Amino acid sequence: MIVNGRASRLTESEEIDRAMHSIKERNTTLSPAINRTWIDAEGRSEAIAIYRIHESEISGRTTDGVSSQ
Repeated sequence: MIVNGRASRLTESEEIDRAMHSIKERNTTLSPAINRTWIDAEGRSEAIAIYRIHESEISGRTTDGVSSQ
């Protein structure tokens, strides 16, 4: 599936928490690996940036037989 649209970075704590919960709920293998921050192999702190896609066009194959919207 290919999605075209505008991306906006989530900045509000509630939005980020809601997105993190949704991501973990859809893919349980990411928990507890996914977190807001982590320490890389060099000991540096890294922060996750989460973006919302405001889609304008979706194309490609889907499981429901619809090839594009």
